[in-house]
Amino acid sequence: MNKTLRIAIWNANGLAQHALEVSTFVELHDIDVLLVAETHFTNESYIRLRDYVLYHTIHPDGKARGGTAIFIKQKIKHYELQEYKARHLQATTINIIGERGNLVISAVYCPPRYLNSQKQFEDFFSTLGERFIVGGDFNAKHTHWGSRLTTTKGRELFKTAEKHQMSFISTSSPTYWPSDSNKIPDLLDLFVTRGIGENYVEVKGCDELSSDHTPVILTINAIFTRTIRQPVLTSKKTDWDLFRDKLEEKINLRIPLINNEQLDEAAEQLTKAIQQAAWDATPPTTEKDICKSNYPIEVRELVKKKRLARKRWQETRDPEDKTVANRLSQQLKRLLHKVKNENINFYLKNLTNSKESEYSLWKATRKLKRPKFIIPNQEK
Repeated sequence: MNKTLRIAIWNANGLAQHALEVSTFVELHDIDVLLVAETHFTNESYIRLRDYVLYHTIHPDGKARGGTAIFIKQKIKHYELQEYKARHLQATTINIIGERGNLVISAVYCPPRYLNSQKQFEDFFSTLGERFIVGGDFNAKHTHWGSRLTTTKGRELFKTAEKHQMSFISTSSPTYWPSDSNKIPDLLDLFVTRGIGENYVEVKGCDELSSDHTPVILTINAIFTRTIRQPVLTSKKTDWDLFRDKLEEKINLRIPLINNEQLDEAAEQLTKAIQQAAWDATPPTTEKDICKSNYPIEVRELVKKKRLARKRWQETRDPEDKTVANRLSQQLKRLLHKVKNENINFYLKNLTNSKESEYSLWKATRKLKRPKFIIPNQEK
């Protein structure tokens, strides 16, 4: 069980091009759920993050625009709910199973060209139930949640929240940073919640990821259910020579097998002997063995430099500072590609057909030849 749930929102302005960067972000910040707006996905789009499940909703016209996505850790027990697909609002929604009741989480994107009415907002929120967290880019401004001014769409969203006892959670500082220095940064990315006590949440901005929006991270104190790992007798670390020795010690071949009772007893003893020998020969699997790979120090240091450079540009809006931030962003992308290629090369060089590597070459070949069944969201 975990006592906190870390949810991040981010407008990607095209998700596929940021796959490696997003993978680094969710690991370094230990993000449980990532809500993405403006994925620009189509029915053929798909990316993978290690140990995460992806759900996504495309724009109604099927073109590479708008859209939303949710990445959630595989270990969190959950299921997908009906997507919401309209020109004025797209949303991807899941239901997380927890000890204190289920929690609906939705990633939302409202394109700026549409002036959503109160009724349109109500139609969407009515699909989420009584306890939910919705996060994303509403393209709605209101001074109530920290924007510098109030727009029509922001006023309609605020009226919807007041009518249905919903709350707003934001950093009260800009999340949208236009490249044009003549445009003023403002807050567009926020959370809308219902049934969540304000004393149980903490929100902060994060000067990372490469788009014109910065991520926002929400930490909520709530116990959620983790999926239970299926028990196994053996693993890749099983010592098979030790297994054989242990099994020979435990097997008794001098037992009578005359009637059904003796046969049942002998079968039970053999099963127990095999189980105990396997347990003795297999080291226990720990959470550390299952989890993440660590990024090199140079990656972490470059992420830190990029974060500071972006923060400086946000404060000064100086084109030279923007150039420095962009250069560090490109350096980070190249470094991440380099690290990925090095890891792949190391993996390939260590593949052998020998017993010492547990016939890793044969296993890798079998995995490559196995059919892939990745089915993106289809039109419904």
